[in-house]
Amino acid sequence: MMGREDELTFTPDILSRVVPELIFQRNLSIGTRMNNRKFEEFAKYQTNTFRDIIKDPEILGSSILEIQDTPNSTTVFVTIKGGVVEDTERPLYKQYEDRIPGIYPVVEIERGRGNSPPSDEEMIVGQLLNDILQHCGIISCESLKINIENRNTVEKDEIDFLGLQTGGKRWKFVLYIKINVFNRDGPIFHACWNAIMTALRDTRLPQVYINEENLNEVAYNLRLLKNKNRRNRFQSNEKVNKILCFNQLQTYPLRLNENNICYGCNFGITRLQPEYSLIEDEGEEEKRETSELVLISDISREGEEASLSNQLNILVTPNGNIKYLSLSVGDNKDKGNVSIELLKKSIRLAIERSRELQALNKKD
Repeated sequence: MMGREDELTFTPDILSRVVPELIFQRNLSIGTRMNNRKFEEFAKYQTNTFRDIIKDPEILGSSILEIQDTPNSTTVFVTIKGGVVEDTERPLYKQYEDRIPGIYPVVEIERGRGNSPPSDEEMIVGQLLNDILQHCGIISCESLKINIENRNTVEKDEIDFLGLQTGGKRWKFVLYIKINVFNRDGPIFHACWNAIMTALRDTRLPQVYINEENLNEVAYNLRLLKNKNRRNRFQSNEKVNKILCFNQLQTYPLRLNENNICYGCNFGITRLQPEYSLIEDEGEEEKRETSELVLISDISREGEEASLSNQLNILVTPNGNIKYLSLSVGDNKDKGNVSIELLKKSIRLAIERSRELQALNKKD
C-alpha cells in the first residue's frame, strides 16, 4: 500500500496531458491560460529570412517563424525552390491572370520518426495550403510566366522568329514550398501560412535567357517538333528544354497581389465550467456562470487543443477581406456554444492581428 509520502507528483506539463480539460478549466477559472497568456492575447511572433545567408542558388525564398510561447517555441522553416515547365495551356475564354498558378506546398512535422510516411495532419494541412494558395489570388500565372531575355547578341525578334516567345513554346515557373515544423505544440495551419507569406515576400526569380551559341541547334530542333514522328518529337523536346539558361546573379522579386495578401490566426470557444473552478466563493461562481462563454486566441499547447472542441481558423487581409474561414463545432457538451457576437469579435481581432503581422513583415 502506497503511503502519503510515496504519492506521485506531476509537473504542470505532464498533468496537462493526463487530465487536459481539468487543468485547462482551472486555469480559465483564475483568468489565465497554461501559457500565462490572457484569453484574447495572441502569441508573439519572430520572423526572419535566411536566403541571403546560406547562398544556395536553388533556394528562391525562405523564412523562419518562431512562436515565442513559454516554455516551448514552435519554429517553422520555409524554403521555396523553383522549377520550369512548358506552358501548354492556351486560354480561350479566360484571362491569363485567372488561371491556377503552379504552387505545391509540402508540410513535414519533425518528430524524429525517420523516413516514415506523412501523417494525416501533414497531408491535410498541406492540401489545404495548396488549395488556398491556388485560389486566393496572391500569385497569378502572369507573375510566374517566363519572359525570355537575350543575353548578348541575339535580338528578341530573332528569338520570336524561332518560335520561343510569341508563336511557339512558352515556359513558366512552378514553386515548390517545403515547410518544416519543429517542436509542434498546438495547431500549425496558421503558423505555416504566416511563414509562407514571409517567404513569398523574400522570393526572387532568376532571369531566363537563351544561349546564343546554340541558335542553329535550336532552330533545327524546333523544326523537328513539326514532324509527326513521336520518337523524333520526344527527342527534340528534350533538346529544346536544354536551351534555357538561368542567371542567378540577375533576379527579380516575385510579383504579388498586395491586396490579397492575408494572415492567419485561430480561436477556440469554450464554456467555463464551475465544477472545475478553484474559486470557492458562491458569489464569484454565480458571476462566472453569467459570463460562461470565453474566446481563446492563438490556441497553443496540446492541452488547449484537446480541450477546445469549437475552433475557428481565419485568413484575412489587413483591409478586412476574409480569404478563408473554417469553423468546427465539437460534439461534446460545448456543442452549440458559438454565438454571433463571438464570431464578430473573433473576426475583428483577426483583422487587428493581420495588421500587426503585416507591419512585422514590412519591418523585417
